[in-house]
Amino acid sequence: MTIRPGLRVLLAAGSATAVLGAGLVLISGTAGAAGPCPSGSATATASSTASPSATATATISPSASASPSASGGGGPLPFPLPPIIGGGGSSASPSASASSSASSSASATPTATVSPSASGSSCAPTVRVSPGTITAGQAATVSGTATAGSRLDLFAYSRPSTTYRRIRTGAAADDGTFTFTIKPTTNTRLYVTSTDSSGTSTSANVPLPVRTAVSLSATRTGTRAYRFTGSTSPRAKGQLVTLYRGNAKVAQARTAADGRYVLTKTFGGSGTFDFHTGASATTSSTAGSSRDVRVAVR
Repeated sequence: MTIRPGLRVLLAAGSATAVLGAGLVLISGTAGAAGPCPSGSATATASSTASPSATATATISPSASASPSASGGGGPLPFPLPPIIGGGGSSASPSASASSSASSSASATPTATVSPSASGSSCAPTVRVSPGTITAGQAATVSGTATAGSRLDLFAYSRPSTTYRRIRTGAAADDGTFTFTIKPTTNTRLYVTSTDSSGTSTSANVPLPVRTAVSLSATRTGTRAYRFTGSTSPRAKGQLVTLYRGNAKVAQARTAADGRYVLTKTFGGSGTFDFHTGASATTSSTAGSSRDVRVAVR
């Protein structure tokens, strides 16, 4: 708010009057608001109103001496006196003193309104995998959100490879959701890209661990003598396989190039027991175990 005062002075014989005029200037503007919003933008406008009031008075009374018949002399006023209008002898010695006071007041109450409006900007896709860990041969669901209607590309690699390649394509639904189904057999990493008129956005990189699948069967070869065989997937030569009776280790062997293994064991006593085999982790898969196999040792 700016106040610019102006002063106008009129003088008459033996007296003077002054009028002070005050002018007000109201300044208004527009405010803009912006912030991080993956699906739109916001604008804001602001307005202000003022109810100013200002009063000013000034009075000038003659009290200083001055001689009109001389060359105009100087007085206490900051401007020369004009010739006196009307009668008055040359011996008159009018003088003037001036005092003025002015007061002004103004108030302003700004108001602002912010209203968001969607601009259809591209959103980086989000990705989640369920379940978080699978056993080789099982399926996993890759789902998430992206800009509605955008083109989607699912990139992944499965060990031993470390090079991403496109394995699925699709489009986000009207509500922005999407779903893919995959069935990797080794440890996998993946991400999704979303492409629309605004460009291409990329999701975070998500791991999908894959457990080794292990099979087991038992065959009696003699008195309390048994052979335990099975295979692992993914196949890995030299993977350590351990035979357990309950939680107790019974025997160990390593897989052949085709993932198969053979363990033999002769027991010292008879009874019915539950056995399972466990395979160690490799660079391609996490550790896994077989189902329990119940054997009546005799």
